Amino acid sequence: MNIDINELVTRVGRGVLVFCEREKRGDESIYSRWFSDYSTRVTFEASDGLSVVGRNVEYIRQTRPSLPAYGLLDRDFSPDDEIKAKREGGFQGPIFRLDRYTIENYLLEPAGWLEVVKALHICERMPEGWGNEDEIATHISSFYVNAMPAAAHNWTIWEMRRRFRGEQGYEDLDYFGGIRALDNTDPEARLSAWAEKFGQVEIARTLFAERRDHLEELSESTPDKLACYVSGKFVLDQIQEHIPVPTKWRPPREDLLYRYLDKTQKTPPDDVLAIIERMLELAEKAEPQ
Repeated sequence: MNIDINELVTRVGRGVLVFCEREKRGDESIYSRWFSDYSTRVTFEASDGLSVVGRNVEYIRQTRPSLPAYGLLDRDFSPDDEIKAKREGGFQGPIFRLDRYTIENYLLEPAGWLEVVKALHICERMPEGWGNEDEIATHISSFYVNAMPAAAHNWTIWEMRRRFRGEQGYEDLDYFGGIRALDNTDPEARLSAWAEKFGQVEIARTLFAERRDHLEELSESTPDKLACYVSGKFVLDQIQEHIPVPTKWRPPREDLLYRYLDKTQKTPPDDVLAIIERMLELAEKAEPQ
């Protein structure tokens, strides 16, 4: 376990320790920015993946029970009822999940991306089609729709793994990690070829179709809900590819994200704030009287 407890105790002080996903300058840096006013009450620590978050929280709670430790994970494939249960007053943690699919889904506000476009074109005229919040919101909505097949593909892998892992012929299949995976791959055909190895082609096709249809219904009825089921990473891939730039050099996604964060969203989203407040409440109740 690669944790320096004494160093963590010194940094956390009398506050709460929150393990989050990915290495340094990932989720931890975003949370720390959002909760800068909470710096003496909450310390965010990066962990490499969701399983490591769980192990780190368990280790701290076993070896230093006086140090309040919690985990904060992306929603990923968590169903609605699980997320709802984690928001109810009786939930004691220690692992919480975001309401939205990933932390990146919180970084897609049109006002923030308008500021990025303005900064990129500070000496230029604003580009056509990206000149106001409504136009940028239209782009973001279309990027979500473009990503729905990839989201349905990844969810189907997760569900098939949950049902059939361990059966004869089963082998894990990698998720699509980016939107460009759709350029040369038919997601349904890929799932079918994979499921054929363990005799579950029809179930794979059915699950994929049902999830795709569900996302399409959401896109027409309540498009804001797509942020709970479609990865913001897929949307950011498309922003990075399509956002107008005044030169031939196109900034990488990470550069654009930090431009976004520098221009907007200095405070946490309400639902993320509610999670942290719940952790603080639980930690306070656990303190010896």
